[in-house]
Amino acid sequence: MLSGADDIVASSLEQCTSHYERSSLLRMLADTQYSAEYARIDRTSAILQRVDLQVTSGMNFNDIVDALVARKYFDEAREYAAELGLTRHDITISEASSLAADLGLSSLLWRMSHARNAFWSQCNALFCTHRCDPRMAGDFFLQQCESDRDLWVDEGAVGAGQGAAAAASADDIRLTEVLHGSASD
Repeated sequence: MLSGADDIVASSLEQCTSHYERSSLLRMLADTQYSAEYARIDRTSAILQRVDLQVTSGMNFNDIVDALVARKYFDEAREYAAELGLTRHDITISEASSLAADLGLSSLLWRMSHARNAFWSQCNALFCTHRCDPRMAGDFFLQQCESDRDLWVDEGAVGAGQGAAAAASADDIRLTEVLHGSASD
């Protein structure tokens, strides 16, 4: 008998002529606890509606997560991924990468130690808050250190800044050795 009811519900959803009708029917099904599946569909539909993301027929779940990340809807991407049982670590790494891009690693601001320290702290808090896989977070930090070291080496150090740049590079190299386990103590 439940199969007949499911057929009626599926048919009703197909007959909805607007997004509003479909959303209202899904909300009613979720509110009446008709099935966990329709409740999940309602929650994921609400996420997509909130960010005004139009889903095309060829998109799979990962494509939708990628679209949310591309639009910098990181919290919504994590929420959507959680509803579907997908991993959320890549989303958090993408958010940290976006922060790095926004800061501009070759900018004058990046050359200020307090700006870099604030960035590192912000990324660390982001990884802790969202319980990012420690290995992935470590790889992100390592990649950023290598980018920072390359920036100092590419630009060269001039005058009084030369000693600071060399020290920063030496610290980055030491960090790289420690993280990769090739440090000689």
